Amino acid sequence: MLLAVQYELGMADGVANGAFGPGTQAGLKNHTLLNNQASGTAVVIRPGSYPAGARGTFTAGQLLVLRDILADTEGVVRWGGDDRRPYEGLFYLDVQPGDVRLARVAATVRAWAETPSAGAGVVPDVTEPARRRRAARFS
Repeated sequence: MLLAVQYELGMADGVANGAFGPGTQAGLKNHTLLNNQASGTAVVIRPGSYPAGARGTFTAGQLLVLRDILADTEGVVRWGGDDRRPYEGLFYLDVQPGDVRLARVAATVRAWAETPSAGAGVVPDVTEPARRRRAARFS
C-alpha cells in the first residue's frame, strides 16, 4: 500500500521503497489529493474514468457545464483539472475553515433543495454571456 502512495506522490521506481521515511512524509504533507480525501473535503467522481495526469477527458459541452457549476460555488470548490498535475475526476474544497464563502455557498446549496427549478438538476443556458463571464472568473 505504501508503494502505491509513493507512486501517487510521483516518486520514481528507484526512490519508492515502501518505507515511511522523510521523503514520503514530506510528500504527504504537501499532497492536496491525499490530504483532502483523508479529511473528507474532496471527492473523485468515476475514479476509473479520469486518470490522474490526463487532460481532455471532458467534451467541450461538459466543460461548459462543469465551469458553470464551479462558478456557482464562488471559488469554494476547485476542479482538479485546473491543477498543475491535472486530475479531472477530482473536486475539492479550496478555502480554509471559517472562510465566509464556505457558509454562503453551503446555504445556497441547501436552499436549492427547497426551491423549485433551482440548483442541481436544472439545466441553465450555460452559453449565456453573463454565465460565461461568471464562470471565467473561477477558471
